[in-house]
Amino acid sequence: MSTTADVNHIFKTVNAISNKEQKGYLKPSEFNTMLQQAELEIFEENYHKTANPNKLQRGFESDLDRTDSLIPYLRKVTGTASGASLESNYVHLVGVYSSGKEVKFVRHSEFGKVINSTIIAPTTDSPIYTISPSAASSSTPATKLNFYTSTSGPNDMIYAIVYLARPTVPANGHYVVNSLTGLVDLALCTALDAPKSEHTKITNKVLQYLGIHLKDGDLVSYASSELTKE
Repeated sequence: MSTTADVNHIFKTVNAISNKEQKGYLKPSEFNTMLQQAELEIFEENYHKTANPNKLQRGFESDLDRTDSLIPYLRKVTGTASGASLESNYVHLVGVYSSGKEVKFVRHSEFGKVINSTIIAPTTDSPIYTISPSAASSSTPATKLNFYTSTSGPNDMIYAIVYLARPTVPANGHYVVNSLTGLVDLALCTALDAPKSEHTKITNKVLQYLGIHLKDGDLVSYASSELTKE
């Protein structure tokens, strides 16, 4: 997880380069919006590189365990119920677990065959789950998981759900800046979900929004210079 100081460092680096390139001073409120979009773009790029499109509902079947770019976006929810609705920031279901075992996902096209089978029907020791759209209202769609430990389900089950979430939306107010002094309150900064390994990419994205295109080496030099000043 990133620290708030890293957010402030990105802000200072972007402004230092912006001023040097004669693009002017980037207001904190403008930076917040660009930072959110930049992190989301980097997240989506990493997600589509890592996820196997043909197995989106079966968890990651690739190199998630070999990269830290998506690890900070993993979320875990637990409970006991016959179903669970995922948060609106849900992107990709990694796995559902019960009593230390992975619960099998069953597509709706296969559900009838499974539930009526005398061999592979769900049991307490071999539960299954389905995924279906749900909604509290037409304006609040959600993703609902239903659990089956018998053919008469959905049934209550102790569960743990691991899923990939979109980046946390940074609140406008990473920075409380005095218009006269330019002072910033680091205590009120919001940390990025993105790991430090992605900060250079995010900084570069923000600069591109400003019409500034730098090579990674040049950007690292600028960032190191600003960090030394701090």
